[in-house]
Amino acid sequence: MDPAQLYSFKVWLTMLIFAPLLQTSAGQIFFHQGDILSFEFIKSYPVSVGVLLVLSAPLGALLTFSITRLSRQTEALLLKQRVTIAIGVTTLLVFGGAIIPKAYTLLELSVMILPYTLSLLLGVWLCNLDLEQYNNEEEEELEESTPNQ
Repeated sequence: MDPAQLYSFKVWLTMLIFAPLLQTSAGQIFFHQGDILSFEFIKSYPVSVGVLLVLSAPLGALLTFSITRLSRQTEALLLKQRVTIAIGVTTLLVFGGAIIPKAYTLLELSVMILPYTLSLLLGVWLCNLDLEQYNNEEEEELEESTPNQ
């Protein structure tokens, strides 16, 4: 399996696991809503992960597509930096678009959006991406498959 695809799946899975935890924790801290140690949270956590799984499937596909395309041109550290910049720009655009209607306060928007952004960034930087080993293996396979003259 392509390591870029495996890496993007790990990043997306990290977001699925940690984002509901971060959002519930932020809601408890700032709005005193819910309790992360309550039975209600334990019951609702699998449901929120399932809903997030369905709603973020296009994000996972986009992440896989972009990381796979970028991994052919760059090394692992540069790839992580580019994905981080893209996530940051996207977050700023979402904040800007959501503030225009003035339906939410900045704090409410932060509690809704930042847990997902932070968990994506956590996945980007904590998951291992070894493109050099994969590229070396591809080169060796290519050399073995071409006939020597």
